[in-house]
Parts: sequence; C-alpha cells; structure tokens
Amino acid sequence: MSNYLNLTETELNRLASVCSELRVIEAGNHKHNFINGLLYFTSLVKPKSVIEIGCYKGTSTEMFCLLVDKVTVVDPFLYPEAKEEFYRRMEPYMHKLTIIEGYSPEALKDIPDGSFDMCYIDGNHDFEAVLKDIDECKRVVKHAGVLAGHDYEVVPQVTAAVILGLHGLEPEIVLNDSTWVTCNAV
Repeated sequence: MSNYLNLTETELNRLASVCSELRVIEAGNHKHNFINGLLYFTSLVKPKSVIEIGCYKGTSTEMFCLLVDKVTVVDPFLYPEAKEEFYRRMEPYMHKLTIIEGYSPEALKDIPDGSFDMCYIDGNHDFEAVLKDIDECKRVVKHAGVLAGHDYEVVPQVTAAVILGLHGLEPEIVLNDSTWVTCNAV
C-alpha cells in the first residue's frame, strides 16, 4: 500500500489489517463483506467529517478514523459483545470520534443541517429504515457532499430503498464491496 494517504507506517499497517477483516463473520468470505472499495473511495474524496449509521464492531469506523478528522457513529449497540469490541477498537481514536447510542434517524434530530461531508449508511436494512436514514442523511450532509451506504445489490430491500430515496435514480457509483455512492444534490 503506497503512502499517498500521509499515514504513519503503524497507521498503514493497521489499515491493511482492517482491510483484511470481515465486517460480519456470519456474512462469510464474500467481497461485499470487506471494506476495500469504501477505503479506496474515501481516500480519493478525502472528507473531513463522516457520519456512520450502524457501526457494529467498528471495522469501517476504524477505517474512517484513520482517514477522516471527525467521525460520528450512530448505533443502538444491541449486541453486548459487538459493543465491547467496538469500544476496545476505538480506544485510540476517541479524540476524533463522537458516539451516539440510539436508533437512527431519531438519534440525528439534534444534529444541525449540513454538519458532515459524508454519510455512510449500514444500519437497519429494512426498506423503511434505509429510506428514513437516506432522508435524514440528506439533511445532515452538506449540499454536494456524499451520500453512501452498504449492501447495494446484495440486500434487495436496501437496493429498492436507495433507488426510491434517490427519486428513482440509481446511485452514481456502486463499488465492488456493494457500497453505493451519490452526490447529496438529489
């Protein structure tokens, strides 16, 4: 991995390690379960602030923390062992991380409009939940910022909600890890 990211050798090694991890063990060893596409996109766009809806054990959160100045996560932390692993993993990054424990989009109600450069939605995968997350992220992400999420073309409810949430349009980009990406101008 080249160092165009301006990371230390330790940070580059950690990033390489994170890229080799499965997001969710139960989802198996499939390309959509890794973060390589999301890493590539984030390293190109270089957002200064990201809000992540759904963080589970923190694989993508750690990647964001290595690349982004300000990271906010929203998660109800339903699984104690996942919450414990998340907090252990995030210990070195607490200076740039805000954790909102709760359900989106309700947990976002006090966040001012246009607070973030990018959102990443990977929470509740039900159609209505994804649609509500997209709508709320349109508000908290700056105009011309990045709306993104996971499991496009992998989870049918997510795919349908994304298209409806983007007013019948498909996302501008779909990465090899099933991350969908579009500009917050729709």
